[in-house]
Amino acid sequence: MYAKSLWKFNRFEVTKIQWKATCVPALTYCNSVLTASADTRKRLETSQREAGKWALGQPTFNIAYEFIEGELGWASYESREAKSKILFFARLERMPSHRWPKAILEAMKTCNIFSEAYKRMKHLSGLYECEFDEPQHVESEERHWRAFRNDVSDRIRTFTDREWRENMETKPSLKRYRQHKMNRGTIDHVHI
Repeated sequence: MYAKSLWKFNRFEVTKIQWKATCVPALTYCNSVLTASADTRKRLETSQREAGKWALGQPTFNIAYEFIEGELGWASYESREAKSKILFFARLERMPSHRWPKAILEAMKTCNIFSEAYKRMKHLSGLYECEFDEPQHVESEERHWRAFRNDVSDRIRTFTDREWRENMETKPSLKRYRQHKMNRGTIDHVHI
């Protein structure tokens, strides 16, 4: 990533776009059905933080994570995982009963033996306040599905923004920054 963006004009913009275009899809592939260990998730968050520090031109300094998150507006791996898992299992719930993924899900519920992905989805849906009634399959409810997807995204974004704001309040070094920074990922004001 460093070599690709070294000779570009705006390192911040190039790194930001390149991270989201190349690294995020590679690292979150199959995120909806696979469950990474806590150590792996921590390493992914750390690597994203390091890329953010590099994009901001401060690769060797200790920078508050809330500052990096506020400037870049990147979602955490946990929030990406929550969104993909919640939507995946909601899609399974909407499937007709004769489809094999739905049959496996029903068998898990009947036997009360759940996969790690399902347990993680339940944990994340509670954490991000996205517990919904399980949607049922209806042929003409594409509009409802879009509304459901948008609702999940909005709830996760709202939770993430609230958590970002609360975490900034606990850091005295970000006092001036939090006075002028209203939204993550937007350039609101030049901070001096």
